Amino acid sequence: MSESLAAEGAIVVGIDLSEAGLEVAKLHLLESGFDIDYQLIPA
Repeated sequence: MSESLAAEGAIVVGIDLSEAGLEVAKLHLLESGFDIDYQLIPA
């Protein structure tokens, strides 16, 4: 969802509870070129 919002021009902050999930999101970010701020939010 973060990437689709960024594609529409939104300022996006993506959050995840797991480091593994963030790593996958950051890999997608490298491929997409979007400007998304991903943050780890501990439970």
